[in-house]
Amino acid sequence: FFFFFFGLFEICLPSPMMASTDTPRISIRPYTLDDVPAIHAMFRSGMEDSKTPGSAYPNEEYILKGLGSDLADIAGTYVDKGGAFFVACEMPSGPNEAERVVGMIGLEMLGDDIGELRRMSVHREYRRHKVGCLLEAALVEYARSKALRRITLTTLASMKHAHGFYLSRGYSFIKDTTYHLPTGEAVISTFEKDI
Repeated sequence: FFFFFFGLFEICLPSPMMASTDTPRISIRPYTLDDVPAIHAMFRSGMEDSKTPGSAYPNEEYILKGLGSDLADIAGTYVDKGGAFFVACEMPSGPNEAERVVGMIGLEMLGDDIGELRRMSVHREYRRHKVGCLLEAALVEYARSKALRRITLTTLASMKHAHGFYLSRGYSFIKDTTYHLPTGEAVISTFEKDI
C-alpha cells in the first residue's frame, strides 16, 4: 500500500485561510525499519505534549513501556498479524532533501472483523495540516481491504483534542474507564467506528 495525497479527501482539504505554500505535500506509506527512530521520537514527544497539569499520565514509565512493547516490535505486533503500521511523510521539496516522517498510526488486529487503532501521533509542527485525517483514512481503507467491520481505540480522557478529532472522523464515544495505579489515576476513553 502506498498513498499519496494533496488534500484529496474533502474533510482533509487545507483551510482556505492557509496559503498553498504553507500546505505540506504528504505521502502515507507502510513503515520501514529506517523509520523506527523517528517513530520512537514522535511517540515520546506526542506523549509529553499530551500531558495536562495535575495528570499522572502519561509519565516516563508509560512512555518507556510503549517504547519497549509494541513499538519495539512493530512488525510482530502489527504487520505479521494482519494489521498495519503507516507513517506520514513530508515529501522533499528539493533533490538534496529526504522525506521526513511527520505522523504515524497503527492497526492491531483484535479478531476476525475488529481492529484497534493505536499509536496515532502527528508531529507538533504538522498538526492542523490534516495529516491525522490522511493517516486515519489510510488506516480505514486498509481495514476495509481486510474485511474488518469495526475499529476501536482508546485514548486518555484528558486528551480532549483527540476526542474531537475521533468524533469528527465518525467514531462514537463508548465509555470512560478509571484505573487506580500506584503512580496515580488514569481515565481511559474508548471509541468505536463501524466501517
